[in-house]
Amino acid sequence: MSDFQQVRSLLQELSQVTPDAEMTRRAMAATREVLVRESSPDEATSWRFTMHPMKIAVATVVVLLFGTAFLFSLIGASTTNVAYAEVVAKMERVKTIQYLETRTGKSPDGKVNSPTEVTRVTILGRSRERREVLSVKEGDPLTDGSEWTKRIVGNVSISDLERGVFVGLNLKNKTFHVVKNILSISPDDGKVSSTDVKPAPEVDLYNRIRNFSAEKAEHLPARKIDGIDVVGFRTIETVKRKRGVHTWTRTYWIDPESRLPVQIETTSKSTDPFMGQSRWILSDMVFDEPIDEGLLSTEPPEGYTKLEGN
Repeated sequence: MSDFQQVRSLLQELSQVTPDAEMTRRAMAATREVLVRESSPDEATSWRFTMHPMKIAVATVVVLLFGTAFLFSLIGASTTNVAYAEVVAKMERVKTIQYLETRTGKSPDGKVNSPTEVTRVTILGRSRERREVLSVKEGDPLTDGSEWTKRIVGNVSISDLERGVFVGLNLKNKTFHVVKNILSISPDDGKVSSTDVKPAPEVDLYNRIRNFSAEKAEHLPARKIDGIDVVGFRTIETVKRKRGVHTWTRTYWIDPESRLPVQIETTSKSTDPFMGQSRWILSDMVFDEPIDEGLLSTEPPEGYTKLEGN
């Protein structure tokens, strides 16, 4: 190929450059080839080169090609420089959220010690939430022969936090009930307590994203989730309790273009044998898509039997 054809070929390549590792390698190799071509061993040793004007042009184009690829790689890299404050600001404007929550549990020795549950979550207007159990996979049997308490496929909980209303539906047997109090277990002594349902400002997911300790987070290498390039923030926090040490690992994978979460992973490990390990993955996240408000109604659906009690 003549020098002129070589320059033209390189210019055509430059006009369509796509920055990647292979392009950089090729550009550097071609630059070295042009610089040392037709040089004698003595000339190469003394770092003196005999170059025709056309060869200088070839070298210039190659260096330009390499420089352009490098510049574009820097521009591409800057898109991953996501400030977590931007994520919080973007979430403050979000009105609807839909995602899947997958929960699994393991004992300290690594055995599955609770059912794996997949729940579809729908959030509307910051204070209204619907949670529907889609699937449940049995965990390992308990050593004493008892069975794990598990939620039932088709169970739905709907909360209107602004009004302090919490209801439950069973889609299979078409029953409806109003929840008056919520049971919880103390991580220190294992005691069960009951708390009356009261109004709250917003769904917990907003608080979790807002209160994430981004300033303490480790920045993770970029990866793909469902075909989307994402960047990660991870925190690890340890809390000492009376019956053991609890370690929480929270990982937020963010789309650098939308500045919104793509996947949120939370793992809780404990040296307390009664606690073990739990893992939640929030995936398939969709923001600000239309939602049928009827799905979040706290009124009994037509044909449902209202149950009394808590």
